[in-house]
Amino acid sequence: MVLLYRPGAAWTVDPYVLSPGRRSPLTLFAAEHFLGGISGYEAAETTDENPASHVAVVRRVPLAHLRHTLGVDSTDWTAARRTLAGTAHPLGRLEAE
Repeated sequence: MVLLYRPGAAWTVDPYVLSPGRRSPLTLFAAEHFLGGISGYEAAETTDENPASHVAVVRRVPLAHLRHTLGVDSTDWTAARRTLAGTAHPLGRLEAE
């Protein structure tokens, strides 16, 4: 049998490790999610203590990256890189090249 993915959580970084070009993986700490569609209005299927903060990061950082990459404005991308650089921020880490 041939595995087309690496078992465990390590496979999630394959697009960043295996793809050419510049990479900017965003890693969220202690974030949880549910795989499998919409369960219901205000369904509570996570034990994440602060899901709103994680959702805000996931909403802001990719948009800031897109605006930076397209040359619209780099202010938010610079701020996100500064805030999430390294591992000191409690919500996550941004490894921007």
